[in-house]
Amino acid sequence: MSVKAPVGSTLVDVAKAHGVDIQAACGQKLQCATCHVILEKPFFDQLQGPGVREEDLLDSTFTLTDTSRLGCQVRLTKELDGIQCTLPDSAVKGNVRMTLEMPRPKVQMQLPGVTPAVAPSMKRGGGAPSQPNMEELLQRQQALSARLEAHLREVRAKAARKADVTNASDTSGQSTDEEKEDLSKLKAELRNTRVDVQQLGRKVRFEDVIGLGAAKEAIREAILWPAMANQELFTGVRSGPKGLLLYGPPGCGKTMLARAAAVELEDDARFFHIRPGDIMSKFYGESQRRVQALEEVVKESAPAVIFLDEVDSLLGSRDGGNVAEHHRSTTNALLAWMDGFGTGEERVFFLGATNRAEAIDEAALRRFGDAVEVGAPSLEARIALVRHLIDKAATDGHRAEFSEEELQVVGEKMAGYSLADVDRLVRKAFLQVLRELPTLRNLRPADVPPVMFRHFESAMDASTGTSALRQMLRKRADTRSSL
Repeated sequence: MSVKAPVGSTLVDVAKAHGVDIQAACGQKLQCATCHVILEKPFFDQLQGPGVREEDLLDSTFTLTDTSRLGCQVRLTKELDGIQCTLPDSAVKGNVRMTLEMPRPKVQMQLPGVTPAVAPSMKRGGGAPSQPNMEELLQRQQALSARLEAHLREVRAKAARKADVTNASDTSGQSTDEEKEDLSKLKAELRNTRVDVQQLGRKVRFEDVIGLGAAKEAIREAILWPAMANQELFTGVRSGPKGLLLYGPPGCGKTMLARAAAVELEDDARFFHIRPGDIMSKFYGESQRRVQALEEVVKESAPAVIFLDEVDSLLGSRDGGNVAEHHRSTTNALLAWMDGFGTGEERVFFLGATNRAEAIDEAALRRFGDAVEVGAPSLEARIALVRHLIDKAATDGHRAEFSEEELQVVGEKMAGYSLADVDRLVRKAFLQVLRELPTLRNLRPADVPPVMFRHFESAMDASTGTSALRQMLRKRADTRSSL
């Protein structure tokens, strides 16, 4: 058949375009030897000779002629106008298994004492099938083995040269381009941990934090004063620790103190909020690279404060056989950074918060330098917080009517409550009023009755603080263990 095809297409493209069955499973990547075609000698001579890989594939079949080529490697040009080619008989194909998806070649059983018959094949150059020359087949197999061995030696030599270059780069302390690119990506990701005070949904200052006088004083002296005052004022004998650890039960104001510190600093220092998920990774070595990237990001932004939330997850004890090796490596990387060895004159302060101070590694406790307990609020602090929240609600139009005696009773009934529990209870009391109304449609804050002492009693009957809940769960656990 005669067909027309655009210049630049291959014989495989032409065959597929006209519905001719020609195999090209390799996708023109020389991974199969089933798309060969037989060319007329004049056109065969015009083509560039086959490469090593194509020659190997051609030699691995048994239905070739001297003018056979892989159809996927014959690209049409204007000079090849009128090219003629023949497709081999699809029933006579080589029994080479090139992919796992192809079926295994059928092998006929040869019984002992029976001389095996050699299948006829076509000699390259055309002609009728004839008995192959065993010496010629052996020579072709040896030549193919020699080419494969030479190719393997070349591949091994390239791999060895690449390994030498990598080792030399690591020895000289210079990172490869790929490592630099990965570090740049990590730095871009970790820059998002910097706190933008203008975008904080809930801004609080130290005056909004009720009680916790010792913790607020420690933060002022360790973080705010050195950041706001002249740097020379806090050198020598006045130089303070490079870290502060806030510890205590949950809900007592550790994170709120850190949030207030970020607002108080404003533009005097950059504030970074680091959670365990920002550093820890399931891939070995990835956590250490993230620590390195974070260190470079902080250096570029110094002076800076790094707030390590749930610091026991990052700097937990390294003792014991249950500690994973990558956790030890991550802890070591953080400790080396906090130690400040070779960090220069940049001002970097570490602020940590934890509910489990006993789980922190001893070396990390030393590097923090100072620690302050953020414990459960006292009776005076609970009453002051309730009064503060009621006054703040009044500015938004939400009314409440309380006597000092009633506030005293509410504060006493909330014994064991954390600051977060007190805040939650006040919110529930203000919602308790709405439950007594028949409808909320078209109501404004001024139309709602004021919150009374009985609403607080109803809210307390319906809920408990986290401290009381924790004690209840411990009692249940002790009861189950004794059964």
